[in-house]
Amino acid sequence: IMGRINVVKIGLINKYLEINAINPEEQRRGRLLNIFIFGLVPISALIIPAILIIGKIFSRGWQAYAPTLWASMIFIFGSFIIYWINRQGKVFLANILFIMLLVIAITVANIEAMGHGRTLFYFVIPILLASALIHPNAGMIFAILITAESIIIAIQLELVPEYYFTAIGLFAIAFVSWIYSSNLENALKELRVLNIELDHRVSRRTEELACANEILRAREKNLADAQRIAHIGSWEWDIIDDTKQWSEEAYRISGLSSEKFGGKQADFLKLVPQLDENVW
Repeated sequence: IMGRINVVKIGLINKYLEINAINPEEQRRGRLLNIFIFGLVPISALIIPAILIIGKIFSRGWQAYAPTLWASMIFIFGSFIIYWINRQGKVFLANILFIMLLVIAITVANIEAMGHGRTLFYFVIPILLASALIHPNAGMIFAILITAESIIIAIQLELVPEYYFTAIGLFAIAFVSWIYSSNLENALKELRVLNIELDHRVSRRTEELACANEILRAREKNLADAQRIAHIGSWEWDIIDDTKQWSEEAYRISGLSSEKFGGKQADFLKLVPQLDENVW
């Protein structure tokens, strides 16, 4: 029963993770996006009651954490829309929108800290996801855009930026992510090529075996026709297993059927006249 329940659960999970895409690379990225959505949305949903509880405990009210609250709600609502887009097979668009949604949510959560550069390391998540979901180079592009966004916010709010080393760290992470994602994509491409070649070999071998079976059946039919015309039967005896196989004509000559003949040497000797038994 537990095994059946697990199978049903896996079936339901796969049903909601699958997307309508023909390209295997798009299928992989679309499925990966759905996994991230299902993982991050519950975490964001837990932030909302946590903020309300913390605000009540410290008597600060939820208004003190309003930006984080709005960021969580924006992310949850946007994720459902992106999930629907992804399920329609528009994987590339859905991935770009999801990374942008993450960047917006992290920015809105604390704009002032973003201007100072204190929350810059939070953007490691969208940078890594950009390389995995969009393209290996996308992580570096988003690292540049996020750093530029932080500089613009600092200028607009007249803040003193403190993100020089953090920005360097972001670019280092983007570089490592680019190398890892590139190697992964190349490995997957080689694996798909090998799978295609293997499928071709299996298909070709299957056709060869089918042709060989047709030739073998034709030869067996010709042999059976020749024995029927010549009224000559044939048989084989496996001494080790003590089994005998008769041709169809041998059965017709003896007046027996395969059901009535046991196939053992003893069964055969019962058919031999007493005078010929000494010979056998």
